[in-house]
Amino acid sequence: MFKKLAAFFLLFTFTIASGQTASATDSLKNALENYNRQKTKSGRKGFSIADSTKVNLLNSLSFRYFMSDSKQAIAYSNESLALAKKINYKDGIAYAYIAQAQINDFKGNYQQAVDYTKMSIAIHVENKNKKALADEYSQLGIIYSEMGNYPEAMKFSLIALKMYEKEKNTLFIIKAYSNIAIIYKQQKKYKEALATNATAMKIIQKVKNTESNYFGCYIQNEIGEINLRQGKYDNALKILLPALKASGKFTDDYLNANICIAIANSYSALKNYHQAAGFYFKAMAALRKIGDVAGEANCIINIGFSNFKQGFTAKAIEETKKGLQLAQSTGYLEWQRNAYENLAEMYGSTKNYKLAYENHIQFKKLNDSLFNKEKDKKITEFRLSYEFDKNRNTSNQSRKKRMRNCKWKPKNSAIPNMHSWQD
Repeated sequence: MFKKLAAFFLLFTFTIASGQTASATDSLKNALENYNRQKTKSGRKGFSIADSTKVNLLNSLSFRYFMSDSKQAIAYSNESLALAKKINYKDGIAYAYIAQAQINDFKGNYQQAVDYTKMSIAIHVENKNKKALADEYSQLGIIYSEMGNYPEAMKFSLIALKMYEKEKNTLFIIKAYSNIAIIYKQQKKYKEALATNATAMKIIQKVKNTESNYFGCYIQNEIGEINLRQGKYDNALKILLPALKASGKFTDDYLNANICIAIANSYSALKNYHQAAGFYFKAMAALRKIGDVAGEANCIINIGFSNFKQGFTAKAIEETKKGLQLAQSTGYLEWQRNAYENLAEMYGSTKNYKLAYENHIQFKKLNDSLFNKEKDKKITEFRLSYEFDKNRNTSNQSRKKRMRNCKWKPKNSAIPNMHSWQD
C-alpha cells in the first residue's frame, strides 16, 4: 500500500512533463525581476491594483516550488498573501491560501490544509469563480481522503466531478474519477475502485494526448495496486512494470516513486525480498528529494516488514518504529495503522506478547476509525445522490431537446401533456 498521489494533479495545472518545469520557473523568476525593475524605473511608489501582476507571479512561483522546496514556496506565498491583502486583490488572496493549503498538505499538516482550502473557497464562492471552486472542492476531497475521513472525501470529490462535467472539462473529469477510485480503494471496495478507474481510462483512450497519457500512467499504477491488494501479485507486476517504463518519459519523481513502491510491494508479496528492497530504496530516494515525509515513512515501514520476513526481526522493529514516528508527524493514519499491525506481528514472533498486544490495540483503534458502517453508509448516500442528480439532468436535457425538435410549441411555460407531443 502506498500514499496516493495527492500532489499529482495539484501541479498539473502548471506543468505536464519535466523539462517544462525548470524553464517555466526561470521564466517566472525573470518576469518577477523585470516587474520589480519596471516599477522602480517608473518611480511608482506604494501599492495599487497594478501590483496584482506581481501577486500572480508570486503565487505561480509558490505552486512551482511546493513539492521541491517548501521553504521557498512558503516565502513566495507569504509575500503574495501580504501584497494581495494590501491591494485588496481577492483572487490573489484566494490563490495564496490555496498555495498554503498545498504546502501544508504535502508536508502532512492536513488540518491546516483543510483550513486554508476552506478560506480560499469562501472567497471564490463570493466571487462566483466556478472553475477555481471545482479545483478546490477536488483538493478538499484529496485532503480528507488522506485524513481517513472518507465520507467527506467522497462528498467533495463528487461535487467536483459534477462541476467538471457541467463545464465539460475532460481532463479534470478524469482527475475526479481517479480521486473517487482512490477513496473506494482505501475503503477496500476494490470492485467499485476498478470500475471507476475503468471509466477514467475510457475517457483517456478517447482523448489520446500528452496530458491524458500522463494521467493514464497514474491510473495504470492505481489499477496495478488494486490487483496487488487483491493478492494478484503477478498480474500487478504485469501492469506496474510497463507503467513505470511509460512514466519515465515524464521524469516525475513523485509518480515514479509511487509506482516503485507498488512494484516493491508486489515482489515482497512474492517473497522476492531482494528485488523489493531495490525498488523501496529507489522510491525513498525520490521521495526524500521532493520532501514527501509521509511517502518516506511508508517506504521505511515496508522495508522493515521485508527485513522481518527475511528473519532480521530486531532491525525490522527498529525501522518500523522509525517509520511510525515519521507517519505520526504527518498525521497520515493509514501508514500508522500498517506500522502498528506489523509491530504486533514482529513482537509476537519474539514472544513479547505484552508489546504485541499493545501494538495490536493501537492497530485496532486506527483500523476502526478508518473503516466503520456509518462512514460506509454516508459514502453510499453521497454516491446515490450524485447518480440521481446526473440521471435527472440527463432526462431534463433529453426532454428539452425533444421540445426544441417537436412541431407543436406550447404558448406558455407550462409543460404539455406527453401525449400531445408530435416528434
